Amino acid sequence: MTRIVACVPIVPTSWRSIAAAEPDLLMEDFLKAYSYLGIAACVWGTALGFPIPEDIILLLSGWLCAKDFATLWLMLPLVFVCVVGGDMVIYGLGRWAAPYVPKIPLLKHIMNERKLAMAEAAMLKHGGKTVFITRLTPLIRAPIYFTAGALKMPAWRFFIADAMGAIISVPIVIFLGYFFSDQIEKLKHYSEEMQHVMKWVLLAAVIVIICIYVFFMIKQKRQMEREARELDPQLHHHLDKPVEIRPMGDDDEPSQ
Repeated sequence: MTRIVACVPIVPTSWRSIAAAEPDLLMEDFLKAYSYLGIAACVWGTALGFPIPEDIILLLSGWLCAKDFATLWLMLPLVFVCVVGGDMVIYGLGRWAAPYVPKIPLLKHIMNERKLAMAEAAMLKHGGKTVFITRLTPLIRAPIYFTAGALKMPAWRFFIADAMGAIISVPIVIFLGYFFSDQIEKLKHYSEEMQHVMKWVLLAAVIVIICIYVFFMIKQKRQMEREARELDPQLHHHLDKPVEIRPMGDDDEPSQ
């Protein structure tokens, strides 16, 4: 008589516990374990050309803190260090590898000729304060930092200007993500009528912020294009035609 033996796969206890866990609990554990590492990796990724706006990552970090997946007072210095560190990397690429970086496929979309022309014009006209102002705005940060390096702006001056801007901009964006996430969570405790009103209030606030954001983006872009056309004969990059990058001489140092 033939004996039939059923083969039951042996699964490690830890795997069985993971399989039996609720998906929401798994996601919560994952976010709690890797929220800091994930945010740091994303911030550094945006500095190296990853196509996600940096401000979205900062808003997400605020959301993680509001959901208790991270601690706000740990997230703030972590993001600040990563943001400034990423900016210094871009500055370094401009200072030591300016002729080659715009040819890298991953960086072509943020280091194209048009953006570099606007960045160079801004640096020549406004000098170091351009770095500070750029950290407060979302338009063409990477080309500005790259150009600051290509124009041989002193590293200490770049660091101070960038860090001063980051001290203002980073907490503001993180707190926005924290605030709106916290307010949405609080809606659950309101009556149905109040929830409806508060949802419209929050939506209106978001729309107003987006409109202001877009307005200043368009205004800044037009101003930078105008300056690039005014200074076109002095630029190494041009709005309308590519020109080979060359290191700046001592006489081309941007205004302070």
